[in-house]
Amino acid sequence: HSDATSQAGLGAKESFEVDTGKEREKFAFERYAYPRDPRFKRWVLDAYDQTCCVCQRQLGIVQAAHIIPHSEDDSPNTVQNGLALCVEHHRLYDDALLLPGPGRILQINKNRSEYLKQTGQAKGLDQIESLAGKKYTIPGDKANQPSDEYLERGLKIRMGS
Repeated sequence: HSDATSQAGLGAKESFEVDTGKEREKFAFERYAYPRDPRFKRWVLDAYDQTCCVCQRQLGIVQAAHIIPHSEDDSPNTVQNGLALCVEHHRLYDDALLLPGPGRILQINKNRSEYLKQTGQAKGLDQIESLAGKKYTIPGDKANQPSDEYLERGLKIRMGS
């Protein structure tokens, strides 16, 4: 979908107007959403004690992120397919820049990093890149730890390989 439709907000059917300077155009669109299991969020946040696995912040800003993106047909709603990430690290994960990988090691997507540099959007990138190779935390209970298989697959999907 276009930038205009992605900025329009949530809802099954939406319409909005765009002012082009001379006259306003009206667009209508449909948005498709994948059903979510409301228990997924609770399971993941409970497993991680509502704490971001990257920066250890809580502050009521921690979210449950799917390792295998929720849009994939076979993305399970299990705690083993989840990570607790603060809003900042969740966005960096969804944007495929900072990626928790197998072995509890953070990885940087060098292609995404290079793109940001080439497009003049690199302010703060050095702080994110300094996290590469560092460990992130996972629950102590093995039953709640992220699956290395899911982490590998999530990396491939997000990095486009």
